[in-house]
Amino acid sequence: MSQIPISEDLDAFFVDGEFAQDVELLGGIISAIVTDYYQDLDAGTVGIEGAEVLLICKTIDIPGIEHGTPVNIDGENFIVVNVRPDNSGVTRLQLARTFNDPIPPGVVTYNGDEITYNGDDVNYG
Repeated sequence: MSQIPISEDLDAFFVDGEFAQDVELLGGIISAIVTDYYQDLDAGTVGIEGAEVLLICKTIDIPGIEHGTPVNIDGENFIVVNVRPDNSGVTRLQLARTFNDPIPPGVVTYNGDEITYNGDDVNYG
C-alpha cells in the first residue's frame, strides 16, 4: 500500500512561529521543524549515547537535497548526513554539526572524511 501525498494539509504544520522556524537551506529560506534531542541506546552491557538533530520539512521545499548540503539554523552550521523521505510529502533530514561551531558533549561531527567525537579525531581505519 503506498502513501498518498498530503501536501495541501501540511502547510498548517510549517508556519513559522507555530511548530516550525525559518532555516537557511539550498540558497534560500524554508520553514521547517527542528528537533535536537539526546538519545540513549541500550546496547546490552555497553550503552551508546548521543544527540540527533533532525530537520523536518515539506519534500517539495527541498528539491535536489543530498548528503553534505549545508544548513544554517539560528546561526549554527550543519550538514545533511541522511535524507529520509516518507512518501507523504514530508522529509526528515538528519543533520551533523560542522567544525565551525562549538561541539556540545557527546556529539559526532562530520567534515568530509573526518569524523570526530567531542572534538577528538575518531578516524580509525
